Amino acid sequence: MNNSTLKNERKIVDKIKKDLDDLINQIELKRSKRIFLMTKRENLKKILDYLKNKMNCRMNAITCSDNLNEFELIYHLWSGMKSMISTKIKLPRDKPEIESVTDIFPVANLFEREVHDLFGVEFLGHPDLKRIMLNEDWPEGEYPLRKDWIKNEKKNYGG
Repeated sequence: MNNSTLKNERKIVDKIKKDLDDLINQIELKRSKRIFLMTKRENLKKILDYLKNKMNCRMNAITCSDNLNEFELIYHLWSGMKSMISTKIKLPRDKPEIESVTDIFPVANLFEREVHDLFGVEFLGHPDLKRIMLNEDWPEGEYPLRKDWIKNEKKNYGG
């Protein structure tokens, strides 16, 4: 990567640092067009609201990974300045819950339902966490993308 390639991203990083420094634990420019923020869950909505309204970002996805000790949610936003800004949140495994962001990004409705179905993350205040990925008869409390999930042959998994 040369300096001209990163000029736009450095502007974004500098602006975010200036405006949100007290809400961000870490910010990294990993490569061209890819910025990563790390924050605490209580700061997430303030950061996403800022990114939407001050940086003209749109939500592309919410992804989740199971790191065995915790879950990591990543909120992926495409900025009006042609860069992906991903905000990472860690959630405790024993109580994986976070406020819904559907009030900021209505499209989060679908992404939160998907993460809830597959990982069991609770999105507090979500308008309707009904199933989206798994069959309606999928057993409650069974989350197939958790690393500790073991298929129980005696249960009906919708197929």
